[in-house]
Amino acid sequence: MAITAETDPLLAKKKADENNNMSVNYEIIQDHIGHMTWYLGILVAMACYVPMLNGLHQFLSVFLFEVPEYRCWVDEVDDNLPCSNVSFERVLQESAPKTKHGFNGCQRYTNRNYSCVFCDGMCHFNQTNAHLKNVEYCVSHVFNVPDQFTTATMEFDLVCERESLRATLSAVYFLGTVIGILAIGNLSDLIGRRNAVAVTQVGVIAACLGSSSAQNVYLFGATRFMAGLLIVAGFAASFIYVVEITGAKWRTIFGIGIHGAFAFGCILLSFIAYMLQNWRHLLVTLGLLSVPALAFCALMPESPSWLFTKGKIIQGTAAATKIAKKNNIHLNVEIWDKARSERNEHARTYHPPTVLFRQPKMRVLSFKILVLWFISKMAFYAVTLNAGRFSGNIYLNNAIGGLLEIISVPIAIFGLQKFGRRTLMSAALAIAGGMFFASSLSKWLCRNSVLGFLENAFAQLGKLGVSVSFDILYVYTAEVYPTVIRGTAVGTASTFGSLATVVAPYALDLQSSIPWIIGTLCGVLSLLGAIICRYLPETRGITLMSTLEEAELFYD
Repeated sequence: MAITAETDPLLAKKKADENNNMSVNYEIIQDHIGHMTWYLGILVAMACYVPMLNGLHQFLSVFLFEVPEYRCWVDEVDDNLPCSNVSFERVLQESAPKTKHGFNGCQRYTNRNYSCVFCDGMCHFNQTNAHLKNVEYCVSHVFNVPDQFTTATMEFDLVCERESLRATLSAVYFLGTVIGILAIGNLSDLIGRRNAVAVTQVGVIAACLGSSSAQNVYLFGATRFMAGLLIVAGFAASFIYVVEITGAKWRTIFGIGIHGAFAFGCILLSFIAYMLQNWRHLLVTLGLLSVPALAFCALMPESPSWLFTKGKIIQGTAAATKIAKKNNIHLNVEIWDKARSERNEHARTYHPPTVLFRQPKMRVLSFKILVLWFISKMAFYAVTLNAGRFSGNIYLNNAIGGLLEIISVPIAIFGLQKFGRRTLMSAALAIAGGMFFASSLSKWLCRNSVLGFLENAFAQLGKLGVSVSFDILYVYTAEVYPTVIRGTAVGTASTFGSLATVVAPYALDLQSSIPWIIGTLCGVLSLLGAIICRYLPETRGITLMSTLEEAELFYD
């Protein structure tokens, strides 16, 4: 039977509190319920499903825009079905000019008479005028892939002169995440954590189905933009839900640990992409994977903390009572009376991002924090989205990257307690910078050799260092700012850092002319971040600040 004010005298009392501008300090209630119980563990697991989906979507570009080996379309071969089994390599070698990096799949020789004749049970591909060296750019391309394998790159012909369009379509999704943080990042504050997850996941389903059926790049780009906008809002709602329903003793662990669910999504994506081998089917599958999130929303109670903050005393009491009863805990009247407090309207005042730059010491700190967020996301996504260009298997490369992210979580959690925030972030970024430089050096020294895998190995180790630093940066940003602007600070830093994800796809395209650019760029940025970290205030063991004045004194 549903718990209502009519069936529970306690809720009737809370009705009076709601009318008298009273609220409830949920921290006190939580101390009696328990900071982590079996039921809270189930709620955390269900809430972490959306961050896992976020990991699937954030790295989807790796497989959507995978670039197989390609060459120009040659009518005499590609329109001649009896000779369709002439090898891809043979036609490429005969029709494309050779460069120092191999045969140029973007161009073909002109004024050569190609012929493909089927005789004696074999196809014979020949050409005349082989001495002529005039070339032209391809009108269309042929990709060297197995049957049934397709990517958006192949279908929309996003190579050669249209290569920049591929980077733009990848960046459009990440631009959606930036706009999503700005436009609807506070959706969960308006309609509740659970409702925000449900609304965004319905939108994600629609966006994925729209992308999977798109017949042109414009509709494809628009639906990918919407997916990015909605998935990040859902992630934010889930993250806040986990932080609010777990006790203070577990918040740091789950605040960092939720990135483990994100990383698992990255690993799962490799498996799904490998099994499907079709970009349209992949998008449909990712859309359908949001359906269980809707079921979880129906099973999860709304965050009592949010309900109490919004003055919804009756609903908050019902939600808290449900959580307590699931753990066989009775919340008596004395506990509720102890938790009663006046509603703090000042704490709910909105502070614009400009508040981070009004006071001199906070202004300097904020610039450092924003730069660190940009550096961390730039290095992280540049390496992750580059999985298809490293030596080895693209699916394995992506899965290894996800596994290293999972490994970064316990390193960050235990390192925080032993070394502190500033020292560990600086060390992680310094090590990452060294690994990235080693990756670039390996690319130059070991090209076309059996040691080519070293580029990938060093880059992945660099990503591990950045992941450790990034995990800590979330916690550090929340700790170093006072309560009244903590939400604004984290949101602003995340938004600024997300700009790096928009830039990263274009940086990857520079590898065509500057092969060592990614390792060098990530190395320089990581070392710069390591230096900046040395000049940050340490927050290990401090009591969280409440006001701007306290923060300005602390920054001394």
